[in-house]
Amino acid sequence: MKIFCDSSCDLLKTEIEQLGVIPITFPYTLNGNDQTKLFNSEQDYIDFYAQIRQGKIPATACINNYTFEEIFTPYLKNGEDILYIHLSSGLTSTFNYKNQLLTDLQDKYPNQKIYFIDSLHVTMAIGLLIKKAVELMNGGKSIDQIRDYIENLKNKIACYFAPEDLLYLRRGGRISTAQAVGGTILNVKPICKADNNGKIVKIGIVPGAKAVIKKLCNIVQENMIENELPIVVMHADKKPVAEIIKNELLKIYPNKEILIRPVGPTIGTHCGPGTLAVVFYSNSR
Repeated sequence: MKIFCDSSCDLLKTEIEQLGVIPITFPYTLNGNDQTKLFNSEQDYIDFYAQIRQGKIPATACINNYTFEEIFTPYLKNGEDILYIHLSSGLTSTFNYKNQLLTDLQDKYPNQKIYFIDSLHVTMAIGLLIKKAVELMNGGKSIDQIRDYIENLKNKIACYFAPEDLLYLRRGGRISTAQAVGGTILNVKPICKADNNGKIVKIGIVPGAKAVIKKLCNIVQENMIENELPIVVMHADKKPVAEIIKNELLKIYPNKEILIRPVGPTIGTHCGPGTLAVVFYSNSR
C-alpha cells in the first residue's frame, strides 16, 4: 500500500519523506513564473510571502488526470494499492473528473485497490489526516480500515481562519468586491471555516486584529473535544501573532500539544499574507 498526499497539506518535504508518503505538487506561479518545489524550511515560506508583499501576483493551477495517471501507474504496475488524501474538492476543479480517472485506473488494474479520500479540508487539517493514516498503516491496519477511519475523522477536524486582507478572498471569488473594500475600510476581519462541503464560508466578523486572537481562542475552547491530536495554529507570515495565540491556548490547555505551522502557497495564494488559523479535533466541522 502507498499513501499519497498533495502539497496543500503543508507538511514539510522532510516530514513527507519520513512518513514514507508520496507527494503530488499543486503547481503555482508568481508573476507567471512556474513553481513546483515542496517547501522544506521556514525560510521558504518567508520568501514566498515576501515576494507577494513586494507586489508579485500568485496564482495556483489544477492537476489534470493525465498527470495523476502518470504518477500512480508505476505503483499500480508494481502491485501496490493506493490511498490518496487530497485537497478539498470544494476549492478546486482538479477533482471534477476524478471518478473517470478512478474508473480508468481500476479497469487497467482490477486487482489493486485505489481510494481517493476527499479531505474537504485545507492545509494542516489535511496534514493531520495524513499523519493518522500513516500511523494506522504502520500499526498493521488494512487499506479499507484506514479509508473508513479517515473518512470519519475528517468530519471531526475543524479549521477556522481569519485573513488579514479581504482583497485576497475577493480575488478568489470568496467574497464580493463591495465586502472586501468595505471590510478593509472599516478594519473588520472575517472569520471563516471549511464547511461540510469543503467550501470556505464566512461565519462572522470581528473588529480588528486584536479581536481575531480572542475569537480564534474562543472558537477552540467552545468546540474542541479532548483527543490525542494536537491543536495547530497556522499563519501566513504572521508567526509572532501565532505565538500569542499558542500562549493564550496554553493558558486554557497547559498539557496540550500545540503546534505552530506556516500556511503554504497552495492555500496562501488565496488567503494572502497575514492569515491566521486554528486546526483542532472538534465536536463538528
